[in-house]
Amino acid sequence: MPRDLPPEILDRIFELKEGFGDTIPPMIELLSFLRVCRSWYPVAARRLYSTIELREWKARQVAQGLLVTLTKNRHLAEMVRNLTLELKKDDDDEDEKAKASDYIQIIDPCTNLACITLLNYGAYDRSALKQVLAAASLISLHIKCEDSARNLFRTDELLRMMAHWPRVESVSVSKNVMAPSKDVRRAPVSCDKSRQGFSDSGRNLRKLRLLEGAQLSADDMRDVLSLPFSHVEEFSARLEDNAEIRIPFVACLRMWSSRITGLMLDMRLVSSLGRIDDVFSMLHCLEKLAVHSTLVSPRAILALPALVWINYYISKPEDVDELVAAFTMASLDRKNGRIKHSVPGPTLKKFNTGDWSKGPFRDPFSISGLGREANSRLTDVCSVLGTQLVAY
Repeated sequence: MPRDLPPEILDRIFELKEGFGDTIPPMIELLSFLRVCRSWYPVAARRLYSTIELREWKARQVAQGLLVTLTKNRHLAEMVRNLTLELKKDDDDEDEKAKASDYIQIIDPCTNLACITLLNYGAYDRSALKQVLAAASLISLHIKCEDSARNLFRTDELLRMMAHWPRVESVSVSKNVMAPSKDVRRAPVSCDKSRQGFSDSGRNLRKLRLLEGAQLSADDMRDVLSLPFSHVEEFSARLEDNAEIRIPFVACLRMWSSRITGLMLDMRLVSSLGRIDDVFSMLHCLEKLAVHSTLVSPRAILALPALVWINYYISKPEDVDELVAAFTMASLDRKNGRIKHSVPGPTLKKFNTGDWSKGPFRDPFSISGLGREANSRLTDVCSVLGTQLVAY
């Protein structure tokens, strides 16, 4: 192979070679390419260091060796774009605590980081981690802590960091990452206008997923509303059972109405908000939805023209009858050729539902918590609509 190939051709060759790493790990192949000649070195190095993953099974010596390499060779640290750091699910392991410190130091010299994935970091040096993340300019952040008894951030702290990332497109946090901020006296979250790139700060955010952590309070939703997150296409969160959250939450939905395609709300206990069917009628692009019947009626759901998948939690026994009636009417309209805006189109492929008013599987002799009769009727009408029913 000629040594004077253009860098673009070399990079494509190395990319294809990585795809055939069934017997030899791709990293080993790239290491061998580094030693071929001077013209190959920068291309192979950029591909080798662009994505780094340190999994829990790797010894601390690996993290220490990488830290030394990146610290001594700043040009290599600047090549790192995607970084995955995973620790064991053991908060008391002294070696893991030391490795966590190494991880923080690895992040620091990587000035061009775009995506960070942190797994099981929850119980370690939180202040150092927050300092490093706040100084970054991320495109994507994913944090998940399985068994940690301590949270990494308060909700407002996470939003404050996001306000400093002008390029951010996706933020996903789950499993014991966030702590509630409602009991903390704090100033409203705002953007740092003096920071370079502020004019576009937050406008690239497409996915905001705050799962299985602290409930978002009314103040948190006001913060989201005050930040320039107007282009969100997917929003997942657990909302606090508080009537005060209604106004900022509805305002956010209105702001995202022309773009949002996915809305996942963990609201099984929420009853203070009341139904907001009028707002849901504006969500013409919505394809995936997880919601509680206290927030939106079955008829409003069936009016969503682009809906493909839904997880619908039933909160009251009477909502079961409303759900069956709405689907029955829709199936009759379909049979009779009366296709209206309130009739689900061929887009609705899967409908997951269940009765949570007395807990799931309230009837041990039924395949559905909805009861035998409701389940049978829903099965019939969904077959007419061409929709798969999953009742639990």
